[in-house]
Amino acid sequence: MPRKQMLILVIALLLFPLSALLSDVQVTYEPVSRLKFEKGPYPFTTSHFVLKIGTITFTSTDNSLFDPTLFALDTPIHFGFTGPVTWYEQNGQPVYVQQETLFRMASVSTIKGQTGWNYMHSGDFQHGLADWYNGNINTNPFIAEIYLVSEQSASIYPDYASDPSTHGEYYTQTSGSFGGFNVVVADNNSGHYNGYEYVPVNGEEIPEDGSPPSSDTPFLEGGGTSPPPVIYENPDNPLPNVGYLLSIIEEPMFSIQDAYGINKTKIAEAHLTLQNAVSGSTYGVLVTFSDAEGSSIFSLHLDGERGLYPIPYQLLFNGEPVTGSVPLA
Repeated sequence: MPRKQMLILVIALLLFPLSALLSDVQVTYEPVSRLKFEKGPYPFTTSHFVLKIGTITFTSTDNSLFDPTLFALDTPIHFGFTGPVTWYEQNGQPVYVQQETLFRMASVSTIKGQTGWNYMHSGDFQHGLADWYNGNINTNPFIAEIYLVSEQSASIYPDYASDPSTHGEYYTQTSGSFGGFNVVVADNNSGHYNGYEYVPVNGEEIPEDGSPPSSDTPFLEGGGTSPPPVIYENPDNPLPNVGYLLSIIEEPMFSIQDAYGINKTKIAEAHLTLQNAVSGSTYGVLVTFSDAEGSSIFSLHLDGERGLYPIPYQLLFNGEPVTGSVPLA
């Protein structure tokens, strides 16, 4: 064989194993839009009191997926929610008090026909999505559902038997803080502690040097560190699905000169309509102003080009200063 042909053949043989080892993994995350507590959906039991947070989906080009893990620096081990719980009865009826109970984050997944769940926090900022399973997951797509699970039995929370007319009770987050996360997968079945790589979530870019992406993916819809009060709904008398329709009814032209220094100028007026609302009921609405990067500040850019010199500004909503990506009540 001529030397030139042999050299090309050797290079091709050297490159083939490398390309065969490369696996493209993509991840999407969808937070739950309407949070609500519930008792015992499978694979939990009726003794579990849980709150679904979101769903994360992995797709792999070659079905290889090892130890998918969330890196969440700002996520604690425990989350506290305060609402009615009972520890004893009086005259045969439960006595409810307002008290905080603690929850831990957990992951539910199905791998090769088996469904399991595990607590995610391993004592540091690393949260395994399938710790209950060892080896190549080899399930494509691989779907993990993120929950909070109470450390107390579901029996201490209302059963609504004594008041079937009620729609439900609300629980307010009083400790712990939701943040954001990045996703890594292990290089092999030895686990991510022995080598991993970051994978993109919802189309984000991973730096070429393998470092973490520039921003986190928030656990909660709209970002933020805590949700509005969360209902534990009476399954036999649920609330109607309330729709929130936000529309811009006025968007006047304005001059930047009218907004220099301490001056303020109106840039828009919004109108909020509730659908299927129950008469006499009170509803809370959180409004969030954010961009694709989750920035906490606001700035104007010529022709919308973020690379051009920005003009920073302060946004006011109902007269109150706004921080980007932080919900307003």
